[in-house]
Amino acid sequence: MKIRFTLLPRDYWEFHKFGMLHVPRLQLATFTHCCVLTLTSFSLCWLYASMTGRRDLEVVLFNPLILSGAVIAWYFWQLKLRYQRLVEKTPGLVGEHLLSVATEGVHKVNPVGEKFITWLQIEKIVEQPHYIFLLFQDHWAYLVPKRAFANSEEATEFLMTLVTYWKQAKIN
Repeated sequence: MKIRFTLLPRDYWEFHKFGMLHVPRLQLATFTHCCVLTLTSFSLCWLYASMTGRRDLEVVLFNPLILSGAVIAWYFWQLKLRYQRLVEKTPGLVGEHLLSVATEGVHKVNPVGEKFITWLQIEKIVEQPHYIFLLFQDHWAYLVPKRAFANSEEATEFLMTLVTYWKQAKIN
């Protein structure tokens, strides 16, 4: 079974968002960054309150909450921009891809080369609303956008084929 598709920078951002929510190492990093940014925002506001002598609720509570929310939003916006620039500069990530599925494994051809992985190298197959991810090697994956299929039935059939081959390889 073969599927041809085009990957865009936003596809990798969607995968990174998936990782921040579902991969423990990335969950911890995201949580840590948000905590540090929040604590820094509160510290700056407390420093301001100490220097000015203002101890009202606005300075002590509301300003830090608003500041930390703005800083965290800015952090994710910058992260997205940096990630998309990195993807655009890395040869072979964006552009046309061909994924061939066989009983031995998955063969992927992209604009700069090709790679074959066996079913045993795949740790997990994940279906998302707009993607199918074949996860392997600590947060690396093959991304298959569902827009590559003519309809949802084709995407489901492709997913079932992947899962069947993967489970057969794990059993043997």
